[in-house]
Amino acid sequence: MHSFVGQYSSLYLKYCKLNMITKRYIDENIENLLNKKKTLGIHVRSTDFKKAFDKHPVYVNTYDFLEPAKKLLEKYSYQQIFLATDSMEAVELFRGEFGDKLVFYNDVLRSDGDVGVHCLKSKRVNHHYKLGLEILRDCYTLASCDSLLAGLSQVSFAARYIRVANGMEYNDIVILDHGINRNYNKTK
Repeated sequence: MHSFVGQYSSLYLKYCKLNMITKRYIDENIENLLNKKKTLGIHVRSTDFKKAFDKHPVYVNTYDFLEPAKKLLEKYSYQQIFLATDSMEAVELFRGEFGDKLVFYNDVLRSDGDVGVHCLKSKRVNHHYKLGLEILRDCYTLASCDSLLAGLSQVSFAARYIRVANGMEYNDIVILDHGINRNYNKTK
């Protein structure tokens, strides 16, 4: 375990507590979706990452996740894949590749193209609150999976320290790291 994951786990245990309503909501969703099956968790961060903002992780193409996912599925005989993503493209690609092995939350707002979901206009009630709740649920669900495949993202990092804080380790962690953009692109 990287020492920074352990340090963040300690901070998480000390300062982060879900209220009972949120905890119950997340726990029930995880139980219903994962159903206690051996699961590979994958986080694909897409949409506005394609814009290559300065000091943000370099975008990892969705197709780059397929080969590592297949290797992890085979190595650990996972029954299913949980996909956490902001991208409809990723859902469609993974559904086409993995079929019934793929599980994901259906009630999440996702984007096509390069506009982040946080920038989308939505008429759903409490839209921004729901975005936050959905990403928390994704973090905790990824932390409940048996292995993690992800690019550089705060979501995948949070899943790692939440898992460690709960006294568990992943079978495997594969982080697709293409570095950090250094280009002074500050356009939002």
